[in-house]
Amino acid sequence: MEPRRIPLDAPRLSVIAALVVLGNALSRLVRIPTQGFVLTLFNIQWTVLVNGSAVFLVLLGALVAVGADSVLRAHPAYGLHGGGSRWAPLLHLILPAMATVGGGVALALFPSGPRWWVGMAAASVLVVLCVVGEYIVIDRDDYRYDPASIGLGILAYTLLALLLSALHASETRLAIFLPLIGLVVAILALRLLELTAPPSPRLLAYASGTGLVIAQLGLPLNFWPLPSVAFGLGLTVAAYCVIGVARVHLRGKLNSRTLGEYAFVAAASIGVLLLAVQR
Repeated sequence: MEPRRIPLDAPRLSVIAALVVLGNALSRLVRIPTQGFVLTLFNIQWTVLVNGSAVFLVLLGALVAVGADSVLRAHPAYGLHGGGSRWAPLLHLILPAMATVGGGVALALFPSGPRWWVGMAAASVLVVLCVVGEYIVIDRDDYRYDPASIGLGILAYTLLALLLSALHASETRLAIFLPLIGLVVAILALRLLELTAPPSPRLLAYASGTGLVIAQLGLPLNFWPLPSVAFGLGLTVAAYCVIGVARVHLRGKLNSRTLGEYAFVAAASIGVLLLAVQR
């Protein structure tokens, strides 16, 4: 019996790659100013600063998600994956959109020059690989499902570390900072948990709980004298442990040995963070 292998629509993938390149090039050439808005809540005035470049990246991510959806809809099993849930197809758009935003955030840290162009090419390739991976995991009977699932997990945690580090470096107010952490972690947790079990209210509860736990951990870490990279990596490791335990539990294979392995990873991470603080 030949393994199931469904070809991709290469022209549409090339359009997505071109969109990422064009969008990042425009963000470098055109500077959108930051706008300030004053909101009054409970007789307290709040000044909200909206970063124009961040809004542009979010819109670019939305466009890439639309392009990814057009590629994924060509799959014969599209809409059947996830037990027929109408929300399941939307989960496949999370990583392409976040990969676009995360790549744009990384490119913003690069100075103009050859390294920036190499970074832009790498960001485009990562987005395309993300779409390819999402296309493969639509069909759980595809012989490439397991390696594609692992690849999507690696990409998800890499993006999470990048986005959390960028949020910490932005020095956003805690009232906005912590909810953003919880939202980003919950969305990525939902995507990763869906690779283990079909979408359900149970998965949504697990993802929401993960976002809440990581946001709570972000509060004390925010007051530590940590570099932004260490902050992002620390919370990412914590998210990895919580999501990992949840995925094992969904498979019905949770035991004391598994808990001990994740506890060891968490303890080692805490030790590294303490060393980072002392330096």
